[in-house]
Amino acid sequence: MKLLLILLLAFSPFVLNARTILLDREKINAGVLLQSESEPAQEQLVVRRTTKTPRKVKLDISFDYRKKICGEWDQRDRWVPGDLHCTPHGGCSGSPGRWESERFCVRWDRVLSGTSKTIVLNFKRAQRLSSGEEEEFLVTIDQKSLDGRKLDLSGSVQSSDREYSIEEYDGLFTKQGLRFKVR
Repeated sequence: MKLLLILLLAFSPFVLNARTILLDREKINAGVLLQSESEPAQEQLVVRRTTKTPRKVKLDISFDYRKKICGEWDQRDRWVPGDLHCTPHGGCSGSPGRWESERFCVRWDRVLSGTSKTIVLNFKRAQRLSSGEEEEFLVTIDQKSLDGRKLDLSGSVQSSDREYSIEEYDGLFTKQGLRFKVR
């Protein structure tokens, strides 16, 4: 079953049109993800690892999401009652009540807005490459919903002499990314 899935992914037309990115420096701008106006971002990138690839590569990507903004504001006045403070010795003091004006949202709208995110590709546990050797991995990036900035990442081996386990991580103090471990 796993082999069938890998074969389907490897020969799908989506993979044939995937952009190839050479991982030759620590920070790479991968540009804007493929996305139609009313759909979440979804793209597959072929990343090429060489002997010049650093142990960690940061991919900067951009995509759109729907942001919630106030479409119409209104204003209303409200009465704030005064205070009266009395002491045990019989003295009292107070402040009079007052009118305050407050602004509030009447209608919320969603508008498309651009955002960017950095994804880390971690090759610390990957096999060292010999001179002239290259490996290619397929990185799939799926935006969970157009209404948010969360991404799902997955990876698979495209061409390599070794087997890898590729796992997504996203911690409280770490950037979202993929970890490549040789088996």
